[in-house]
Formats: sequence, structure tokens, C-alpha cells
Amino acid sequence: MIAKNCMLIILSIIAALFAGCASAQKVKQEAAITQSEQKPVKKQATIQATGKKINKEQKYLVKKGDSLWKISAKSSVYGDPFEWPLLFRANRDQITDPDLIAVNQELGVKKEFDDSLIEDVKQEAKDTPPYKAHSEPRKELPLKY
Repeated sequence: MIAKNCMLIILSIIAALFAGCASAQKVKQEAAITQSEQKPVKKQATIQATGKKINKEQKYLVKKGDSLWKISAKSSVYGDPFEWPLLFRANRDQITDPDLIAVNQELGVKKEFDDSLIEDVKQEAKDTPPYKAHSEPRKELPLKY
């Protein structure tokens, strides 16, 4: 009798193991199907994110001591201080004088530009006369940015 009970218990354990393996296999198959269905969506999102039509603009919050020169030099922005006119152009709606920006001002940072435009703004930065302290926006800027 004990032998029969032991045998039944062993058979029950083996059956449970096989059933568990079968359900685990089914879960793996369902996961594989779900992943294969999701892959095209991920690829599509990547194409959209890198496409030229989508120009996602970043934001930068001005901190005490910042200038367009310092902001554009940051690696998270342009990584080149001579590209500050790009920031000025992108934010002309809120900046009238590139020397005067305010703490907590939120600037848009565009990232996609032609190489020729980048060269032009670098030359503009080089042609800009040295900074002279002032607290009011200038009526006429030294260059047409």
C-alpha cells in the first residue's frame, strides 16, 4: 500500500513537472509572438525619430551667470561657443538683444542645421564686436543675425 501511494505521488510530481514545462513553453511562445509584433513598431518609431521631418526641439532653462556663449558651449547644447547665434535666432521671439537673457528664461534649442548655416553663424560670432556692459536692449544690434 505504501509503495502504491509513493508511486502515485511520484507520478503526480512527474505529471506536474511536464505540465509546468508545457505551460512555460507556451508562455515563451506567446512572448516571442508579442515581441515580434512589437519590433516593427520600434523600427517605425526609430525612423520617425531620426527622420528630417521631425525636428524635436530641446529646452534649456537659463541659470545665473549664463550667456548665449556659455550655453552654446555646453556639450548638451551645441558644444561650441561660436554657435551662440543659433540660440539667438531660435529664440528671437523672446530675446531682443543677445547680451541680455534672464534667469529662468526657457530657451528652445534646435539641433538640425545645414553645415553652411553653422559656418555662417560661426562667422557672425567672430564678427561680433566685444561685449560692452548694458542693462537695456540695444536699439540697433551690431550685426544682422
